[in-house]
Amino acid sequence: MVLTGLATPLGGPAAVLTLVMIVATLRIRPMLIGLALGAASLVWDARLQAVSGMDTTGAWAIIVAVLAVVGAAGVWLGRRREARVERERAAELELRTVQAEERSRIARDLQDTLSHRLSLISLHAGALAYRADLDRDAVTQTTTLLQDQAEAATDDLRQILHVLRDPSGTIDPATSVADLVASARQAGTEVLIDDASLDLARHTDRVSTLAAHTVHRTLQEALTNARKHAPGQPVTLRLREGDGTLVVEAANPDPQPGRGQGHGLIGLAERAGQAGGTLTVTDADPFRLRLEIPWTTR
Repeated sequence: MVLTGLATPLGGPAAVLTLVMIVATLRIRPMLIGLALGAASLVWDARLQAVSGMDTTGAWAIIVAVLAVVGAAGVWLGRRREARVERERAAELELRTVQAEERSRIARDLQDTLSHRLSLISLHAGALAYRADLDRDAVTQTTTLLQDQAEAATDDLRQILHVLRDPSGTIDPATSVADLVASARQAGTEVLIDDASLDLARHTDRVSTLAAHTVHRTLQEALTNARKHAPGQPVTLRLREGDGTLVVEAANPDPQPGRGQGHGLIGLAERAGQAGGTLTVTDADPFRLRLEIPWTTR
């Protein structure tokens, strides 16, 4: 670019732009080499003007001014780029931290359910050991229950290992959606949910434990957000069956512009992905959460 600038006036702007980009790297050696070449080309051009008899009174001042402007512009661009990269790294680190925390919560949720299933297995197995008076039908019913709980526990353990192995407040497994709605209403939130949605929420045995917890956590976060950001406003909850999916929607008026840092929504998206579903957030009025999750028998 320096040679081009010496050969033709059209190469001058390109050479200056290139020098600015070199200085913007903020690496000392390339900066010094680039500024030295730029200064040499300007000095050479000034001498050529002097030889040709042109007035070079302000040539040296222009040389200093050009180098100063180029250096200042390059340093400013470089620092701005560094600041942007640092912000992106900080945002990425924050995202990974939130995802890791959510994975830990997911594992704890599943661990609670796994412990609950194992306690049921232990209880019924003990009953079989000490109840010699049970008839054949009772024994068959109990062993079938033990088999179902053992299979479900194996599935829960597999999901725990998947969540913890993947490089990317616990939930009480006995708490139902109806209990969650009742708790929110008791806290002063007006919750609108139809009977069909409540009836559908009772059939969580058709989804995996992780999916059931994801539904619960999504509704819990929706109610919490509404209480924080739209106090006194009603929250509408809806559950319906899609094409092989369970669709969960929560909406509330959101007149307040501030919504915090969105860590809860990041965690919900992480949960939805782990359960094989998707989470869609519409940050408008009304604010809306939409969860789609596989709705199949385990």
